[in-house]
Amino acid sequence: LRSLALREFGPLAFDVWSWWGIKTTRDWGEVVFNLIRHGLLNANEQDRVEDFDNVYDVREALKPARVK
Repeated sequence: LRSLALREFGPLAFDVWSWWGIKTTRDWGEVVFNLIRHGLLNANEQDRVEDFDNVYDVREALKPARVK
């Protein structure tokens, strides 16, 4: 998702995701589990939305690479 966001939105990737309500990896977990609730994805008994908590810092991950 990171590389897609940077490719599509460049340096505005975090701003776009924030506008969509995506600021943390937990937010992506909520998206995934909403898709599961609506039958668009499947989960097993071990899958939990908490698995998405604090996986990485989204703002930091969406910073574009700097040319040195």
